[in-house]
Amino acid sequence: MKSRVILQPTGNSDSYEHYVDTIEEPVEVNRIAKFLSKSQLNELRDIFEGRTHIRIWGVTPGKGGINKNKWLNIQSGDVTLFSKNGKIFASTTALAKIHNKELALDLWKTNSNGDTWEYLFFR
Repeated sequence: MKSRVILQPTGNSDSYEHYVDTIEEPVEVNRIAKFLSKSQLNELRDIFEGRTHIRIWGVTPGKGGINKNKWLNIQSGDVTLFSKNGKIFASTTALAKIHNKELALDLWKTNSNGDTWEYLFFR
């Protein structure tokens, strides 16, 4: 299967702050472990081969579930491009994904609409 490209705009203050907090500065696996099932944690540990920190990105469900539907199509190996002010400034590759509202709330709280970035993917 071919890799796809996912564009993630980070122009508003929330999204750029989240980029810094969980992509630029990877998150400790120990911090997220309590929010994951044993099988999810084992899957991430297998994928990330003992790393103690991993990068996490998430999207809100979006109006009418549009972001959720896009997230459902993300596959391991898809490339994510982060943009701000009309320019691509970083990229990463999705290696795993998990839907986890509690983890998203811990990492990022909620936006002004009360949504959280619960559709997660990991690098």
